[in-house]
Amino acid sequence: MLREVRRKPADYNEQEKVVLDYLFENSSIKSGKVEELLRIKDSRSRELLKQMLDKGYIERHGQGRSTFYTIAEKEEKACDRGKPCAAGSIFAEIAKYETLLWFVKFKEFICKEFKF
Repeated sequence: MLREVRRKPADYNEQEKVVLDYLFENSSIKSGKVEELLRIKDSRSRELLKQMLDKGYIERHGQGRSTFYTIAEKEEKACDRGKPCAAGSIFAEIAKYETLLWFVKFKEFICKEFKF
């Protein structure tokens, strides 16, 4: 049911949706987990994560084997690396998504508790 109400901007591709869904549920991801989730090779997972970094959707933390990624906190991150800021209204969309997800979970809890 939750997947039906989630909204994301139209410029997301299907692989980015899977990664962002995972990040919304788990807060961080490593490239190995991206490979596992999408059943892709390591070179494609690195390419996908770089594209998402460039778009400003995610942030990189750490180096080497300890590198992990989180949802970007601020729109400036994509622009700070000298790239055009392609994020647009992504952060407004994320806020709407989080609010909607919270509401759906709350509604499910109330229905379950009070047997609606």
